[in-house]
Amino acid sequence: MLDVNILHHIRRAFVQPWPLRAYLFAFGLVLILPSALFAVIGVSWFRSSDRAAQNRTAIEFSRAATMNVDEQLAGMITTLRALATSEALEQGDFTSFYRQAKRALPGSESNIVLRDRDNRQLLNTRVPLGTELPVSGDPVPDPRLIAAGEPWVSDLFVGSVAKEPLYSVNLPVTLASGRVVVLNMSRPATSLRWLLQEAAFTPLWSAGIADKHNRIVARSVEHERFVGQSMAPETLTQSTLSDGVWMTTNLTGDQVLRAYTTSRLSGWTIAVWIPIAIVDAPYLRTLRLLLLAVAGLLALSILLAAAFGRKMARPIQAIADAATVLGRSEAIPTLSTYELQEANAVSEALRGAARRLSERRASIERSERRIREAHDRMALALDVTGLGMWDRDLTTGKIVWSEGMYRIFGRTHEEFGGTGDEVLSYVHPDDRPAFRRAFEENVRSGSSGFGQDFRIVRPNGEIRWVLRRAQLIRDENGELTSMLGVALDLTERRDKEDHITFLMRELAHRSKNLVAVIQAIAHQTARHADDVPDFIDRFSARLVSLARTQDLLTGKDKDGALLADLVQSQIEPFVESGGQQVTIVGPPIVLDQVATQNIGLALHELATNAAKYGALSVPEGRVSIEWQSSHNGSEPCLRLTWRESDGPAVTAPLHKGFGHIVVERTVADSLDAKVDLNFAPTGVSWEAEIPSSHVYNFGAPAPARPPS
Repeated sequence: MLDVNILHHIRRAFVQPWPLRAYLFAFGLVLILPSALFAVIGVSWFRSSDRAAQNRTAIEFSRAATMNVDEQLAGMITTLRALATSEALEQGDFTSFYRQAKRALPGSESNIVLRDRDNRQLLNTRVPLGTELPVSGDPVPDPRLIAAGEPWVSDLFVGSVAKEPLYSVNLPVTLASGRVVVLNMSRPATSLRWLLQEAAFTPLWSAGIADKHNRIVARSVEHERFVGQSMAPETLTQSTLSDGVWMTTNLTGDQVLRAYTTSRLSGWTIAVWIPIAIVDAPYLRTLRLLLLAVAGLLALSILLAAAFGRKMARPIQAIADAATVLGRSEAIPTLSTYELQEANAVSEALRGAARRLSERRASIERSERRIREAHDRMALALDVTGLGMWDRDLTTGKIVWSEGMYRIFGRTHEEFGGTGDEVLSYVHPDDRPAFRRAFEENVRSGSSGFGQDFRIVRPNGEIRWVLRRAQLIRDENGELTSMLGVALDLTERRDKEDHITFLMRELAHRSKNLVAVIQAIAHQTARHADDVPDFIDRFSARLVSLARTQDLLTGKDKDGALLADLVQSQIEPFVESGGQQVTIVGPPIVLDQVATQNIGLALHELATNAAKYGALSVPEGRVSIEWQSSHNGSEPCLRLTWRESDGPAVTAPLHKGFGHIVVERTVADSLDAKVDLNFAPTGVSWEAEIPSSHVYNFGAPAPARPPS
């Protein structure tokens, strides 16, 4: 498919007309391109032949370096063979042999070592005779090499005495006693570095030696940095034959032309290399010159095409500019008379079209102005009433919203694509079946319209109530074409209705509780009164306290209240003055108005329940009310606890009434608090963790005290 598209675009490019300058430039390009093509072919041939010459030079350099290394190793083998004929060595006179070996290597970097099969050094000319010698750093002799009786060249190793990278030539020797020892001559790896540097290479070439385990023995450059390291992985995969030449990446990360030869004497790999940038420098220099020449010719072609095409293109460009201005609905400039007859004919036709277009544009602007004014009046009316308007095309299913609809649903123009499925996804899941059914039944029956209340879910999770009214629209043939409707956000109205219902239930509930509280106060006061006058005095005082509690709960203090005062106001009506039934412990805390009202409601319910059925319904019952600062996870909070004890046995209620809901859910929902209500057999306990945002201050813990 991609190739077909490319061919299509190429065909269109050649079929469509070109400007005059393009034709003139193409003519010059046709003259230049063949010459440039032949030049590129010549440069490529030059590069190919030069690369072949470089390859031959590289392989010759590597073979020459290999010969130099083999000559040095052969000399070391000759020296070993001569020393191996020593009578002192044959008779096991290591002291005399030590002096002979020292005389054989005066002022040389070479070192003679004699070791046994277990790699223990018997003598080492690097140190005085008699010095205690460690195990040789040279690998343990291979029994097969000893059995063959021929010399061998070791890989790179670190000498146990010299403490530097070495290589050695080894020769097995059988003493007169029949004991087999290994005589070797070792040299520092740096000696090969100087050998590589003294080879007949140009300064642009580098050389290196790797042992049979592909570890670097010596390099002509950066020897100390890389000696002992393994060759680059890419180089290893390409070094499979006895010799070769190719491009690779060396250990320094440079692209190089590398040639290598494997030594038959040592099994080592001797390689030479030169950076590709140097190899390709002549080619790149020639290519740059060629590109500059082609660019110069192209520039000359462009200048000539521009010069010759300007006179012919000027009238055509002027007419094109005038057409562009006309396309922007602007007045076209005055067109001159040109030397080209065809250009004059096009100019005259363009002027006639401009006149007709101007007349039609004026008529369209008048119609658009009237439509815009009507739309603005409708938008103003919808905005004032808070309504949103929508229109659904019954043929395509496309839905168009007014700004009011976006505001009601909490959506942006980018979020809403105008489909019915999108609108349905905005509706609350519980209301979706009824929402879809109302639309489908209305369209199927062809009725005049319908109305419906439903819930929506905004992007932030907020749930809103919406009222929609819809009307079917028919065309001149009576066929249904669209549905036009309006929507109104009912959330505030429904919230107010729910709030009024809640207040009425609360009023009825609190009235019942108030009667129960007064009855409980009367029973408890009568139980402790000495006579009727004493009963009247006590009962009146408690009624006054109850009135103060009601004042506190109805929010006379708009900024909140002390928690201690709130607790006192709730407990006072139910206990005797100076009694010990209730213990209150907590620091001075000020609650905001919301916390005061809701915690007061909960304490009122708990106190009422305790007076009716719990610890405050019997003289020996006890109630402990405590609060302190705490943490709910990582957030600071106020922990308020109500605990009853020594009262009647407690059983969990079978049904949750309004009072139960107030105690367990009102505080949790209104204050975003964590509430735990427990009906333990020993007594009711209630604990609430209230966020610190509802608390004005935390003070020091106050001493335990009964209510006054």
